[in-house]
Amino acid sequence: MFFNKPNFPNKQTETAQNIYILGTSPSALFVAEQLQDLGHHISILCPPKIVDEFNATDFIFKDRRHLKSKRFQVNFEFEILTAPDILFIMSEPQNLHNDLLLLSHKKLEKTTIVNTSPTYPENFVSQILGLPTINAYFSAWLHRNKNHISLLTGTPSIKLAISPVSEQFKNMQNLLKKTGITLENSLSATDDFWQWLIPQAIIFFVSEAFEKNFYICSQKQDCRTTIEKCLKEAITIASLNNAKTEKNELLKTLYSAPENYISPWHAPLKTTQSLLLKTLTNMLFFNVSCDSKRFPTLKSLITKIENKL
Repeated sequence: MFFNKPNFPNKQTETAQNIYILGTSPSALFVAEQLQDLGHHISILCPPKIVDEFNATDFIFKDRRHLKSKRFQVNFEFEILTAPDILFIMSEPQNLHNDLLLLSHKKLEKTTIVNTSPTYPENFVSQILGLPTINAYFSAWLHRNKNHISLLTGTPSIKLAISPVSEQFKNMQNLLKKTGITLENSLSATDDFWQWLIPQAIIFFVSEAFEKNFYICSQKQDCRTTIEKCLKEAITIASLNNAKTEKNELLKTLYSAPENYISPWHAPLKTTQSLLLKTLTNMLFFNVSCDSKRFPTLKSLITKIENKL
């Protein structure tokens, strides 16, 4: 089946920027397509073993909100060839450490680095690179199936942990204003980290433990009870990390998960799944012991997944 490129309005930017994106996550490919469509020079950094394969791939972006599809290609590299104006770090969790090895400190000294692969502690990536980074929280109901990237519902957003009056924030506003990605500023990086992490963790733990799509799980009363117990425990963990979270917003996010949404933390291979489980569990319980008495529901789900692996 072939897709004709829709007649979208001309969105070409006046000033093209040299932008690198680290990682091949659904969010990385989505942002690459959106910015390339504006005329920016986009390169995606990934390991050498997959560069040729990805450069030969036609990707298909599907916007299921408006039933539109279009093909696109993007340039993949395994090293930075020219110093970028902007670097987005958008690696999948299990690939982040190895992906960071692809970066060159010297070529990034004057680059604005936006890290949308949140880690705990929050300055981890900055410490590894020895360079300042802007923590950001990217939210979108995206799904990738081989070369198909689908935006399932809602409006994608990026929340930046910098002042809205800073030059960097204004530059990001100009960069994203024609993409359909909304830009917000983070009032508290710690609060927003937990507001981002809690739904990610619960969707992953529930869907993997019950071996079902999260949406299907959320339609059953017994599973909804489990979800809300997990949420209560996760909010307690966040408070022990001096974070304030919005329970109603978290519930809204969880129950807004589309029917065909699959957690980006899901992986078909058991070895990868084990690494993802460990990564996510370590982030959640970085400063708090994973105690079955204090957090019985979360501990039960984690143990259930570990037993399957």
